[in-house]
Amino acid sequence: MPKQKTFLVPVYIIVFSVLVGAAFEWPIVMSILKNKPSASDSFDNDLRKLFIGRLVNTAIVYIIMLAECLVYWMIREKRIRKDFAIGHAVAVALALVGIPVGFAITYNFIDLSIPSDETARTIQIMNALDSGLFKAFLIIAHICFTLLLMNVWKSRKEKLVEIAGGDEKDILNDHA
Repeated sequence: MPKQKTFLVPVYIIVFSVLVGAAFEWPIVMSILKNKPSASDSFDNDLRKLFIGRLVNTAIVYIIMLAECLVYWMIREKRIRKDFAIGHAVAVALALVGIPVGFAITYNFIDLSIPSDETARTIQIMNALDSGLFKAFLIIAHICFTLLLMNVWKSRKEKLVEIAGGDEKDILNDHA
């Protein structure tokens, strides 16, 4: 039986997305670490809390994505539905790269030079929208990933049933 060709496109897309996404998050990490807000400045404290929460959530997602890359590596030679794998990888790329790029461009149009209540409100709305889109794309990605794993499990069970069912050539029944 010929060996199945490996399919690692999702691994490459996800690893690339994690690296690019981390590159976008790095300036935020550095600005949070460098800027120590004063106790009386509520604007800086609120902004700092928003970005720290975002970074923690993103770090958790990166760890999960790398674990999924390991799963893809383990099933690389199995028969998988490539449309589910590509759907998962593209949704992850949109969540980790597309949204941060879009919001980085949008943040350039917001005037943050004069902190005001409206600026803080705008940033809160942008972060809520960013978080909602991020979660939506991750839900879509993980639906595709779940369907992919169900497909792999189903094909594995069918293969075990074929072997146990005796579809192989039976020497004793040939002469009867």
